Amino acid sequence: MGNLCGGPATAPDGKAKIHALTLSCNAMSPVLFAQDTGIGAFEFCDLMSGAHLKPEFLAKNAFHTIPTYEGADGFTLGESNAILRYMAAKYAPAYYPEGDPKMRARIDWAMDAMGTSVYQKWLQRTYPILGFGSHPADQAKVNEELSEILSCFKKTFIGQGKYICGDKLTIADYKVMPYLHCAMQPMIKQKSGIQIDPRLEQYVKDCMAAMPSSSMLKAADGFGVEEFLATKTDLPNYAGSVVTCGSGPTAGAIKTGAANAGEKAAKIHGMPVSANCTGALMLATETGVGAMELCNLMEGAHKKPAFLEKNPFHQIPTYEGSDGFCIGEGNAIMRYIASNYAPQYYPGDAENRAKIDMAMDLFSTGVYQKVAVSVVYPVMGFGAPPADQAKANSTATEALGMVEKTFFKTGKFLVGSQPTIADFKAGSSRLPDFALEDAGEFVLALPFLYAANQPAVKKKTGFTLPPRFVTYVNDCVEAFSKSNSLLSSAGGFSLKEYLATKECNISIPKGSKAAEIYVYFLPAGGNVDFGGIPSPQGRWDVELVDQDKVFTEAEVRRHNREKDAWISFNGSVYDITRYIPQHPPCSGLDWSKRLAGRRFEDFLGQDAFGPAHLGCGPDANCSRGVKAELAKILQPYRIGKLAPPVLSDAARQWPDVEPGAVRLCLERSDGSLFGIFTVAELRKAFKPCTKTVTHQCSTSGNVNTKEWTGVRVSELLPRMGHRPPTYETLVTFVGMDGFGYSMFWSRAMRDDVILAYSQDGEQLDAERGGPLRLVKDGQHAKWIETIIVE
Repeated sequence: MGNLCGGPATAPDGKAKIHALTLSCNAMSPVLFAQDTGIGAFEFCDLMSGAHLKPEFLAKNAFHTIPTYEGADGFTLGESNAILRYMAAKYAPAYYPEGDPKMRARIDWAMDAMGTSVYQKWLQRTYPILGFGSHPADQAKVNEELSEILSCFKKTFIGQGKYICGDKLTIADYKVMPYLHCAMQPMIKQKSGIQIDPRLEQYVKDCMAAMPSSSMLKAADGFGVEEFLATKTDLPNYAGSVVTCGSGPTAGAIKTGAANAGEKAAKIHGMPVSANCTGALMLATETGVGAMELCNLMEGAHKKPAFLEKNPFHQIPTYEGSDGFCIGEGNAIMRYIASNYAPQYYPGDAENRAKIDMAMDLFSTGVYQKVAVSVVYPVMGFGAPPADQAKANSTATEALGMVEKTFFKTGKFLVGSQPTIADFKAGSSRLPDFALEDAGEFVLALPFLYAANQPAVKKKTGFTLPPRFVTYVNDCVEAFSKSNSLLSSAGGFSLKEYLATKECNISIPKGSKAAEIYVYFLPAGGNVDFGGIPSPQGRWDVELVDQDKVFTEAEVRRHNREKDAWISFNGSVYDITRYIPQHPPCSGLDWSKRLAGRRFEDFLGQDAFGPAHLGCGPDANCSRGVKAELAKILQPYRIGKLAPPVLSDAARQWPDVEPGAVRLCLERSDGSLFGIFTVAELRKAFKPCTKTVTHQCSTSGNVNTKEWTGVRVSELLPRMGHRPPTYETLVTFVGMDGFGYSMFWSRAMRDDVILAYSQDGEQLDAERGGPLRLVKDGQHAKWIETIIVE
């Protein structure tokens, strides 16, 4: 096959070796950097002859991948980005300046964006011409997708100066340039129908002029990318119109300098069902640096101008410091937080950090593809199951075996006896199909493996997480005591809660009549034994329903999540879990979280809720006797009767509630949600406030003095990121009984306004207005479950 390089095939003695191939843009990034800085040189790894599978290579990199770094001192390392960071940190710090945290974060963001989001589109248009795969089914669509993602890249990183960090060449440029150089070749334009924007072409030319070893991309004994592509004249030409990739505006001013000192109010824009978000969010929570700012992808929050100013890629997670500094990509966010605020999670010398980086990159690429894509995601409904699940399970187990062989050398965590950001990284997953690109392209170790260890995954796929990783997951959960609840409790959207909804295997007794069964569409992955009943075409979910069963209000309230949603209406109880996704006007996170577990009557007549939202038609009016029509629409979802209310005395009744089932919803007047808490979560997240108040009951006239403990509203609302336009904005506290109390924002921000959860040291029960009661001088409001800010 030839030498495959424009210089020596073997690195000189005393120099590091970068085992690589010249046709691999991913591998050439560290090769060019090593040679330009004098750190090392190219070492030909002949994949075609299986050199990467020989014992001597596997001793360097158990994952048998290129590039692989081999230092003169015997230190070895895999993964392109990890190798670049290691060489720069150890031998050439000017290319990755530790003294400029914000520039480092920009470098990390650019490298991760190119290696994940951009790469996934780039490879589909270049690899088929290089001979490494076939064209996608819809080439024109992928061309447009590549164009969009490169426009995002350009708007974020290209514009101020020649390079990604202005006029300063960094390892980010060594990472990015080879990919763009390949994409700008004439044969790619002719055969794939893409060309890159002139500004990106100029960027490539500027980089190559500053990188002497970039000549290897032009000529390398016939296997330089440029000369190799020029030989592909026999391939069919692209039949459609050529798309210019990366058009649009360039990047704005580059932020550099020190990290914001003592950061405690950073926002991690994201959603807890994204394991990629979970890692960054857990780290921010664990360290006290910040908290989640809900970015509702279903409502398009990530496409709004205010969000795009923070992250043009419209992806989560996105970090926003209280000083306004923003970065994207989960790995980059975690490095920034750990490096500047929690170094114990990114400790040690260059070699130790390099192993952490390698672990993070592996769980973002190779391990992710084998375990997340083939095993976890199909169960979550985020993709089709593999054709051979048993083979996929074996491949996933093999990949984890390589992880075990490479890491866990000196302790119970991936890289040592104490947890690091690699452990936050190794456990995440991605969002559903509509949001995959908006959730970034990679995952984290704990969230990812935590998801793989859930019962639904084993039940649906037969995959069992190896014992070493079960122990590892348990060790991580124990170590992350301040943030581990995000894995299991997030209003129905934590990994545990979400996967629990996928355990749907139902058997119907033989002899059952069709009139006795309750039929739904079955989510992907479910199994049904119909017991001899002829089933409709397709896959269905069937369960027996006793429509005379009686449920209490407390039982209804326990089913208060989008994936487990009950409502009561007109004396009946309905399970609308499957109604929500089948009827777009009703779909949405905020809709289900507001209504699930509650009485539909409480919402009739409000602008955000009404018969039109249940399919009655746009002209329906709740005030004109439409209950019969609503009952008819809901009838297929009826599961029983609502028990009569429990009376407390002759004059008054209170809701039949269980404290653990009640959630406090923080809403805007348009119905969108910006926060949700259980009482337990409020207790854990906010410092308790205790005040003594003398109160006269307006009904009985009784006067009493009580000590109330709870959460200051002035801490709750601002911490959740809500800022009203004026101090005259109304804040309304709504109780379970439909009654509420309103006050201006300026009044709500006083220290005497609290949401109390205990009275005289005892937990508030429903009789005393609990689980949450509004307490302010002169006014009380009971059973609070919603706060609406205009």
